[in-house]
Amino acid sequence: MTEVKHNNLSRIVSAAIVVGLIAIVFAGLGKTIAYFKTGADNGEVYVINTNILKDHHPAVTWQEDQIVDGRIVNDYMRGDLEKAYIEAWYVVNMSFANKDASHLEDYFAGKALEWIREEVTDSSAFTLRQTELNHNLQLNHFTLDNQLAAFSDQGVKVVKKILDDQGELIYEEENTFDYEVVMTLDDGRWRIRHLVKKIGQEKESKDQLGNDTMMLAKLDRMKGVNYYPASTPWFDFWENYSVDTTKKDLVLAKSLGFNTVRIFLQYSVFGEENVKQEMLDKLTSFLDIARDNKTKVIVTLFDFPKSYDLINYTSTDRHLESILTRFKDHNAILAWDIKNEPDLDYKNYGERVVTDWLSFAISRARLYDPNHLITVGWSDAEYADKLHEELDFVSFHYYKEADGLSAAIKELKKKCPSKKLVLGEFGQTSLQSLLTVYNKSEEKQSIYYDKVLSTLKQEGVSSICWALHDFEDAPVEVFGLKPWIRGPQKHFGLVRRDGSSKPVASLFKK
Repeated sequence: MTEVKHNNLSRIVSAAIVVGLIAIVFAGLGKTIAYFKTGADNGEVYVINTNILKDHHPAVTWQEDQIVDGRIVNDYMRGDLEKAYIEAWYVVNMSFANKDASHLEDYFAGKALEWIREEVTDSSAFTLRQTELNHNLQLNHFTLDNQLAAFSDQGVKVVKKILDDQGELIYEEENTFDYEVVMTLDDGRWRIRHLVKKIGQEKESKDQLGNDTMMLAKLDRMKGVNYYPASTPWFDFWENYSVDTTKKDLVLAKSLGFNTVRIFLQYSVFGEENVKQEMLDKLTSFLDIARDNKTKVIVTLFDFPKSYDLINYTSTDRHLESILTRFKDHNAILAWDIKNEPDLDYKNYGERVVTDWLSFAISRARLYDPNHLITVGWSDAEYADKLHEELDFVSFHYYKEADGLSAAIKELKKKCPSKKLVLGEFGQTSLQSLLTVYNKSEEKQSIYYDKVLSTLKQEGVSSICWALHDFEDAPVEVFGLKPWIRGPQKHFGLVRRDGSSKPVASLFKK
């Protein structure tokens, strides 16, 4: 009898569990249906499929409202309208890329929907990638019932690339457009109902620097060294920034004969498109200390970037805008180095994708800071002529045998006859170990430097050596796990970890 009761109780408990699970499933389904019926963010639905909306960060500014009826529109209303409008642009961009117009009706209505849908359909024979960089909005009308808004969007820069069915670039362009927009609130969602596009007037200032002889002349007098602190190199530099260490190291560099340092800003550490105020303040501190020490600084941007793809251009733009507008008047800066060794990324991203991104970044950098020189730090002289007409000087790196440097410089001069050359990195490890490919030493390091510096003097090329310090560590995320690679990287410095100078350091005091 006890066993029968136990079996009955087990059945009741099991049934209750099943009923409970079914209830949870239906409750969850009901909430999901309700979510999509009551104003769910369709942009988030697209994010699930593409994971790209988080990379779409065009600059948005609002001009003073021009509403003739004196209506005051609060920030919440304006923010809701802006969000829907920017999401609509994102969905259009993705519709072109995916050749899929199915999401357009969630963001467009009436004639605007017909026009955008036709544009997407007409482009189905090829692949169109596009992104917009900015929106300059001015509200012209907002009805009293909060159901209709009319506004203008001036000077929208749109970047487009057209690819064939093999993914090869056919055509690319950048254009500036003005838009007149009417949005209506339907079923709790703002949709674009009216959209008129016309060619806008280019509002960007052109390069005001040109061939500024005073700035370029500073390159001739430059004696430079690449800089990380000995105990906190690479990613740890800015995370653990020290005012005292900076002051001490820049005084040390000055005592060794250097008047310029080259530093690196890691893209992720500085906050990507949302540049951290904390990091801007740290960079301000570094530059102020350099100025007081009469030391010029070459600032290398986009160290370890996330992507070179077109969809990431807006993130690139926000990063540049935040940093360069902040420091465009700082007199410690000699130059912006847009990217360190981008040619090493050709293998993973493709040469055209990387160079297109560089060209874009250069043009935007000039917009945000017309006062300082701009270059790119190529890893090999073989590639250093690329984009040279867009740069103020050509920078390349060299770690090969010293005897081949003269020929590399002569060849690069032929390719870039109108540009000054700078050897942005060179050096040799002093590690004497069986783990190195060649058995180096401090003496061999000094001999190598002597040959390189002699060649540079003969060719009239300034340089920035690698590096001021030996390092306590060479991070795995930069150099990998192999000890025969990481080990030598710790010993390229002119100064040992105990603070004493190696023989090579005396060469710069001449």
